[in-house]
Amino acid sequence: MKTFCLSAIVTSLFVLPALAEPVKLTEPEIRAEIIDTKLKGHRVGMTASIFHASDGTTTVNAFIRKRKGRWEIVDDQLCITWNGEDEAKCNSILRRGEGRYELDPQGMTFEVKD
Repeated sequence: MKTFCLSAIVTSLFVLPALAEPVKLTEPEIRAEIIDTKLKGHRVGMTASIFHASDGTTTVNAFIRKRKGRWEIVDDQLCITWNGEDEAKCNSILRRGEGRYELDPQGMTFEVKD
């Protein structure tokens, strides 16, 4: 019986949060959770450091590329216009658990960097 209870507790701590439905962030949540927060992103096997500063600038540092641009929030989406580009790319941000996020529809995942 003790083993069953311990298994149930471990399952609820690790498996159930992963199964939780993603929650789309609103503008105030994006500002509170994403802006001025060091993030680590993952996409196609690569990792990048991401920072959206409160002054409206965005910096992404990846192994093969460094990008800078400007961000704004439009209709609860984070929109970034990269330097040298004319059009902003907008994505919703989904919360996938404590400190874990995903860009929708891009699919990049990221978390708060330690």
